[in-house]
Amino acid sequence: MKVLLINPVCGETIDKFMQELQRAKLSADEPLGPAYLSAYIKKTLPEVIIEVYDHNIDCLRIAHEKNKDVNKQDIVDLLKNKVTAFCPDIVGISALYYMNSPAVHETAAIVKGIAKDKIIVLGGIYPTSSPDKALSDKNIDYVVPGEAEIAFKEFLEYIMGKKELSTLKSIGYKNKDTSAIIYMCDAAIVNDINQLGFPDRSALPIGKYSVWGRNVMDRFYRQDVVSTVLQPTRGCPFLCTFCSGHVITRRRFRKRSVKDVVNEIKYLRDRYDINTFVFNDENANADPRWSTELYTEIIKEKLNIRWMHGGGFYTHLLNKELIEKAIESGIVIFNLAIESGSKRIMKMVKKSDKIIESAPKAVEMIRKAKPDLYITCFFLCGFPFETEQDITQTIDLAKSLDIEWAYFNMFQPFPGCELYEYCKKNDHINEFNTDNLSMYLSSKLKNTVIPAKKLEDIMYSANLLINFVNPRTIRNGNYAQALRDYERVIDVAPDHALAHYCLARTYKAMGINEKFKSELIKVIEISSKNDVQREYLTRFGINPLNLNK
Repeated sequence: MKVLLINPVCGETIDKFMQELQRAKLSADEPLGPAYLSAYIKKTLPEVIIEVYDHNIDCLRIAHEKNKDVNKQDIVDLLKNKVTAFCPDIVGISALYYMNSPAVHETAAIVKGIAKDKIIVLGGIYPTSSPDKALSDKNIDYVVPGEAEIAFKEFLEYIMGKKELSTLKSIGYKNKDTSAIIYMCDAAIVNDINQLGFPDRSALPIGKYSVWGRNVMDRFYRQDVVSTVLQPTRGCPFLCTFCSGHVITRRRFRKRSVKDVVNEIKYLRDRYDINTFVFNDENANADPRWSTELYTEIIKEKLNIRWMHGGGFYTHLLNKELIEKAIESGIVIFNLAIESGSKRIMKMVKKSDKIIESAPKAVEMIRKAKPDLYITCFFLCGFPFETEQDITQTIDLAKSLDIEWAYFNMFQPFPGCELYEYCKKNDHINEFNTDNLSMYLSSKLKNTVIPAKKLEDIMYSANLLINFVNPRTIRNGNYAQALRDYERVIDVAPDHALAHYCLARTYKAMGINEKFKSELIKVIEISSKNDVQREYLTRFGINPLNLNK
């Protein structure tokens, strides 16, 4: 039996992926879900030939090689050629995010178009929470919900005739006679994640993700970064009503052994020359003692790495020892998960309001340990019951913190999260489809306390005020970091007048007059042609010509 596991393009649709690809270098991380799945199947069913194909990074590869001179057919042909060459019996497609579920279905249609007799299986948050929607697609034969390693193994054993379908606890499929959807879900979960071993990266272009794609580490290292992701823990024990991650992990927080994580770091460093790691945890310090042990072991083993947590630290669970060990072991950035400055909102979304009081103290502890370490904070706004007073409290908290960057994100009603049901019940959304979701600082909720357009303007203005009008990097003379920050913004948004303004300020402070004048001209040109960008400059009282004085 041959099994091909596909990580689809990371875009809402293939067309939208293409549009983004033409505009900017897109984000890319190794698909750990399929890689773990492949490793477990290789270990437990050695008679199965299995391979991971990352269609997303393959598309970024050809875009890099052809200087973005690619079209949709190139993208489709990459997928077709891989499926044809591998000739699988079963194709598993990762459907991790709701936003790219249309692209998942496009991928399934392409595969079925050239391999009608092949079995197609979906896994991930999307089919776990929305099995009916996933299985309504004629091209999808099965879904395997939850954490799929053990459940997928049992599914393959059923296909191989070793198990009865009725014995599978985590499976969804259509009845062949009635077309009724049958969904048996015990939300498969792996209790001991140490048994899984390292993810199977053998078919992935490790070391090239930071060349062909981009990730958050680009913010700090442009030339010598060779990065990868790994997963020291799984799950998050907290009850946040805006999060749908628990549909996979059931709020079960599990840790690998510290030795196992360190051994994986050593392997990746020695095998692939990886020097920069993103720990892909849902929660960076749900168990502060374990986290401290991990950082201590990294120091003890003299791994000499750079690393960060993709998920945020809870500020009220930070302590002096953890911070100092994290810094000594090579942390590059502290991501602090705060969400709201309103105690009322924190209570309604079931998040501890201790975070609000502890955030300034956490920032102060980090600053004392390493004054110029990069600190970001995550804020989440746009809840349907949120008032302007709540938003003001959040913005005021963000402004008060001595940080490099504040990320403002808009609440999205993902199926599986508690607030999704609230939004349905209170007529904030219709039945789920991707039209209910949006990207960046925009909202598609109806009948909210603050109208969506007004909310978007408030939040985007807060983003500009904190991150662009008077940023800490420029105030404190960290000019190299300021250049990286705003060049990164311009990579994605070339006409961002305030980003060019920040570059102009930085080059002037550095005494690089030629580049200062070049950026100043860009600010003036953009603001003369773009009403929106000019309005933002005016709103904050910025006259770029004053920089010449």
